[in-house]
Amino acid sequence: MSMRSRSDHSLPIDVAYSNSIGGRREKKYEPFITTISASGPESIPEGSTRTFNFLNNTGDGVYNYTVIPSGRTTTTAGNFNVTSELGTFDLTASTNADRQDDAVVAVRFRDSSNTTLVTLSTTITDESAITQPEVGLVEVTAKGDTWSYEDSDTDLGTAWREADYDDSGWSSGPGQLGFGGDGETTSLTSGGSTYYFRKEFILPDADTYDEYDIDITFDDGFIFYVNGVIVADENMDTTNYNHNTLATVNVTNNAQYTATIPSSAFKDGANILACEVHQVLTTSSDLGWDAGLSAREIADYTLAGSASVNEGSTVTYTLTLKDGVSDGTVYLRPVQTGHFVETEESITTSSGTGTATFSAGPDDDFTEGNVLVNLQLWSATGGSGTFLQSISTTVVDIDTGASGPTPGTYEQFAFDATWKYNDSGTDPGAFTTTGYDDSSWSSGPGELGFGDGDEATTISDVNQISNQFRKNISIVNGDQYEELDYDILFDDGVVLYVNGDEQARSSNWPSGAIAWNTLATSTISDSARLTGTVPASALVSGTNYIAVQVSQNSTGSSDVSFNMGLSVTKLATYYNLTGPTSVTEGDTGAYTATTNAGDGTYYYTTAPTGTFVEADGNFTISGGIFGEGTFTLSAAPDNTGSDQMVCVALRTDSVSGTVRDSQFTCVLQDTGVTNSYISFRDGVDSYAGTTDTYVQSGANECTNRGGTASVIIDKNASNERFGMICFGGIESSFTDNTAVCVTSAGMTVNINSEGQGVRGYKMLGSWTDSTTYGSGGSLFTGGVGYDILSAMTDPTVVLDANNFTGETTFALDATTVENWIKTPADNKGIFFIADHSGDGLQFRSSERSTVTERPMLTIAYTE
Repeated sequence: MSMRSRSDHSLPIDVAYSNSIGGRREKKYEPFITTISASGPESIPEGSTRTFNFLNNTGDGVYNYTVIPSGRTTTTAGNFNVTSELGTFDLTASTNADRQDDAVVAVRFRDSSNTTLVTLSTTITDESAITQPEVGLVEVTAKGDTWSYEDSDTDLGTAWREADYDDSGWSSGPGQLGFGGDGETTSLTSGGSTYYFRKEFILPDADTYDEYDIDITFDDGFIFYVNGVIVADENMDTTNYNHNTLATVNVTNNAQYTATIPSSAFKDGANILACEVHQVLTTSSDLGWDAGLSAREIADYTLAGSASVNEGSTVTYTLTLKDGVSDGTVYLRPVQTGHFVETEESITTSSGTGTATFSAGPDDDFTEGNVLVNLQLWSATGGSGTFLQSISTTVVDIDTGASGPTPGTYEQFAFDATWKYNDSGTDPGAFTTTGYDDSSWSSGPGELGFGDGDEATTISDVNQISNQFRKNISIVNGDQYEELDYDILFDDGVVLYVNGDEQARSSNWPSGAIAWNTLATSTISDSARLTGTVPASALVSGTNYIAVQVSQNSTGSSDVSFNMGLSVTKLATYYNLTGPTSVTEGDTGAYTATTNAGDGTYYYTTAPTGTFVEADGNFTISGGIFGEGTFTLSAAPDNTGSDQMVCVALRTDSVSGTVRDSQFTCVLQDTGVTNSYISFRDGVDSYAGTTDTYVQSGANECTNRGGTASVIIDKNASNERFGMICFGGIESSFTDNTAVCVTSAGMTVNINSEGQGVRGYKMLGSWTDSTTYGSGGSLFTGGVGYDILSAMTDPTVVLDANNFTGETTFALDATTVENWIKTPADNKGIFFIADHSGDGLQFRSSERSTVTERPMLTIAYTE
């Protein structure tokens, strides 16, 4: 260190005199520079721990830190020691399952006087899976909860039911409330004609829910209000009533009442439930009151997509809108950045559905290991507007070091990789060939070039016409790959060779072979990109040679640029056998097998044997990665007295080898009669005979649901929903309906809310789409309105849709459908019951605006 001096010979402020040492007067120098700094991670994943460092050369001791805002790390403040000028401490990011966003926190380093010395910013990244907003039943208030009540038999008029009424002077107690020994928890005063009850609850977003279900225990009559408006009543004349009005029916030992209340009755914020319970006589010996309220939500926006995607591959997300939600444009964006190429994609829906595709970045874009990426759907771009829905996908790390490639994209080298290069300005010879000796060439990482100032490796800027670049890659089992994907940055012209053969060139070249001194036909003012694919046939197992030439437009060009990335794509090994679904005795059927497992001899077998002339055999597949082969089977003539299903299997190695795929073919009896097919769906071929609805159980449940766009079949503790459908008038489509023979029949529905499955029964009683549970009477009593012994198929579960949405077809009993055609008066349709307690399903009804999603009946028949 050199000593500082001043022209006025005075001491700098950081130089001090010491006392005499050894009889001499000396100067003692304190440090000229004070160093206080800190370092730490740019980000901390939730639940992970990272280390922070603090450097201070002004003196060791105890220092402290604080984290702002609090809640995003497990500790928000603490002390640490600085020894030998260095101190360290760890911070652990909190896990916040209810958050799906990243957050920036400030870490402040302070001394003992609480003075801030340095501040760092660190991002807490959310690594938890996003769960879509919960739908289904949400309990708002339960039976047994506390109610305010007034039991003095005072006429309160009508003000008591309004939101601004002051009920602070009322008593309160948990349900059930009443007297007479009928199960009450809170006892009330007997002898009155009318009793009043109130409860307030908060709804942050009332229209989140599609409907509300009320479950009431009462004795003798009641009138129920939501925010001052009547929504339900029982055993009361609501056209003219007051405090002294008596109930019309005497209830013994409490009654139960359930009903659905429209969401329009509720509002955001505070809501008031109010009920007046009337006695049938003022001398009645008992009274009871309790109520529970639940909210039912159907998701307005539902996202579906693969739970994982390989690096370098794509994943498509499908958005489905609930009935009543208008088509439009919304925006899907990953919460964590860097793992998908796209930072946001718009989805424009049509007929209630739309898609968006995201590309997982290659391995170079982020650290090793699988990464969970959360995506959020917003009403406006940039993550603004209203949050609508969410979904999570794991980006799977592709390990290029693994033995034997798995399906996906493998990065061979990325931009900025090291290349051998020739910048001599002379003819390099046959540099594209596999045996070329480039040992004398220079090497350096990309970007390579000169003149732009962004080069990692600066090559010679003499007035050469071209520069050459070479790199070797090693590929195991090269014939397992479908293609090479290249991305080249260049200026002015570029040509790519793989193992000595030209595979791609930019558009600014003359025709014909390109020599070392061939000039590009035009200039590139800024660095251009050339991307594309090379077929797998260009690869060999082992060492492959990549060669590139970049040429100038003129020898006086001021710059050259080159960089390149390369990956290989491996298809999943697949085997696919296709063939006819039916073959008539005496006829033949052709079967096609496709695979990328390699050319060679493959095998087929049939079971049971005897229905086809051929029991087994072999055939050849050729074509490499898109290999294909065919074989023909002959149905034995007059072999059976009925139709028979046969499994045709594709096998490898031998006729007893592994089954890779199979195809079921029905060998049809040659009766001389040809099967015909007919389908019935409202809106198709002028057919409009479908009637469908659903009803909800409850003593006086009278809601007409015939116009709804979905048929709901459900079961829960407080009520049950039954579905009904009938395809009417089908008999008129046949020349002679009395001569029809139905060989098979099926019903196709579009499930828009999955469940655990339903059972279907033959309906015996008459009904319309305006039938309700209250008006149906005995129609919904087992074995009376429907025949519990006449299931529509065997087994009785006709529609098993556990965790499934979309179109599905299930079989109907052919004899039953034939009777509908021959005897139209017997066609009362199908009655559906939920097969699983607590979870049914729903499918689109004939009122659905999208015709292709309406129910369809298909019949195979002869006349």
